[in-house]
Amino acid sequence: PVMETRRKNTLCFKLLLFKILVFITSAVVAQDLSFKENELIDIGAGQQFKILRCRHEGAKQECEVMHYVNVRQQGNSFWLLAKNINEGVRAGKFMDRKMELAETGKAPKTSIKKSFTNQPGVTDKKTGLHNSVVLAVNNYLKAGLPAPDTLAIPKVRDSSMVNQEKQERDTIITIMKDSIKKRADTFQKETTQAIPVVTPTEPLVSADSVIAKKLSVFIDCSNTSCDMNYIRTNITIVDFLLDRTAADVHVLINQQRTGSGGSSIQMIFYGQQKFAGIHDTLTVNVEPNSTDFESRAEMLQGIKAGILPFLLKTPYAKYIEVNLNPVQQKSLQPISVTKDVWNYWVFTIGGSGTFNSGQVYKSTEASSYIIAGRTTDKLKVSFSGSNNYNFYKYSYNDNVTSYEYEILNRYFLIQHSLIASLGSHWGMGYQVAYSKSTFSNNKSRLYGKTAVEYSIFPYKDVNTRLFTISYGLDVRANNYYETTIYFLKDEILVGQMAQADLAFNQKWGTFSSTIAYSNYFKDASLNNLSASLKLYFRITGGLSFNIYANGSRVRDQVYLVKGSANIQDVLTRRRQLGSEYNFSSGVGLIFRFGSKLNNFVNRRMDNL
Repeated sequence: PVMETRRKNTLCFKLLLFKILVFITSAVVAQDLSFKENELIDIGAGQQFKILRCRHEGAKQECEVMHYVNVRQQGNSFWLLAKNINEGVRAGKFMDRKMELAETGKAPKTSIKKSFTNQPGVTDKKTGLHNSVVLAVNNYLKAGLPAPDTLAIPKVRDSSMVNQEKQERDTIITIMKDSIKKRADTFQKETTQAIPVVTPTEPLVSADSVIAKKLSVFIDCSNTSCDMNYIRTNITIVDFLLDRTAADVHVLINQQRTGSGGSSIQMIFYGQQKFAGIHDTLTVNVEPNSTDFESRAEMLQGIKAGILPFLLKTPYAKYIEVNLNPVQQKSLQPISVTKDVWNYWVFTIGGSGTFNSGQVYKSTEASSYIIAGRTTDKLKVSFSGSNNYNFYKYSYNDNVTSYEYEILNRYFLIQHSLIASLGSHWGMGYQVAYSKSTFSNNKSRLYGKTAVEYSIFPYKDVNTRLFTISYGLDVRANNYYETTIYFLKDEILVGQMAQADLAFNQKWGTFSSTIAYSNYFKDASLNNLSASLKLYFRITGGLSFNIYANGSRVRDQVYLVKGSANIQDVLTRRRQLGSEYNFSSGVGLIFRFGSKLNNFVNRRMDNL
């Protein structure tokens, strides 16, 4: 009895020690949360995880993985906690060991024999087998052991069972193998269901590689016009997003008029996400007589060139073909500056007219203009002239008397200006003009102004940021159609003006504001103060806020006609009316949520 007790205590101690070692090993494995990039992890049943990248540390560490079954990729990548991956590895190794033993038929027979109870004549009611056999099967399965191809069953005392021994042995083996197979199938099914599998929506780069994620691009045209349908249709190798914060590349597009009458399109490419820190700027010049078709083609070419360096860092680089040879040698423009036969002078002549007619209202409007200008880095010169003719006729009948009103407004202007560059921050110039306006009671007005301007930022940054302060002196000689509210038919006025302009066009949105003040020296109370503000701000990826406001305090309307305005003057605005202020404003909030992708183009029934 003493020896038996010692054996039992020794066995219990060994079992306890084994459990402690298993627990410590599991704890160590659970804490080992580090994985290497592109590491392949076996999780059993022919399944593998490919570690793409990991983030965070400790128990919160998670990795982006790609799921493979029998070396075949299953859907797109997804994120899993590292501890869950380790648990899958341990469970997978255990199941692989069970399946390996099941295939080889190896099993510790001694364990089976110890599990038997040699009680004769005791039969299980469900299976019809001896309890010793049922107990052996249960112990086998509890231990996670596979069924061997042969099973050693101890000889029972009941001689009637000897003849059935072979048949029962085969039955036991079949039951055990079926049970183990069911457990293996259940484990694999549960493991597969725990892994989110996404059906691929795009072709694989290769049969054995990870699906290549497309470069995501956000096109920011808040300060200019872009044909996004045209861009999306002609660039299909990238994903166009509607959320700037989620994109790999943020393309900020600005547009300015050039001295020739064309435009200069500046495209700034900001790298984000894994491309953070990569920054590039391209400029595309559009000819002055270009159509919208030609302008959008030039812009598209610039976008393609700008995103090329980013695409070359993706798996899609192998699908890019770059043609450095022009189709025709003549189409290659020389890089050197050529002499301009017009000496950079540009001339524009235009005109327009409209006619509207109804039973009680008729109008005729006509305008014409001519502009001559020359713009270089050092000097900007312009001459212009314009003429406007507006005729309106109203009819009114009160069933007793018919009334007809005719309003004629004419405006004429000739103007010349010259602006010189004084370095990267300074500019100065002058302007002279002659004008006449029936609406403003100016029979003739001769105007002259000279001013100097300082730019806080260099003028070359005008597309993205602008902050200028200017000051000028002006003189005007006015001759009026009718006597003014100051009892004058003509006068000479000398005054001053100051103005500050601030504008930003950045990734977060656009902002512009202007503050201007002017007054006449003879009476400082004759002044004008105006301010304007415009803001478009992206709060988050899908939430944006915009506001605009314009206001002015008007106290310099020296040209107003003496006397009160009648009802016809007010309703038809035949002439300028007095007002001490003008103000307008607006505010808006936009929130977009849902899909960030913006790749598809569908112009069907746009008029609905």
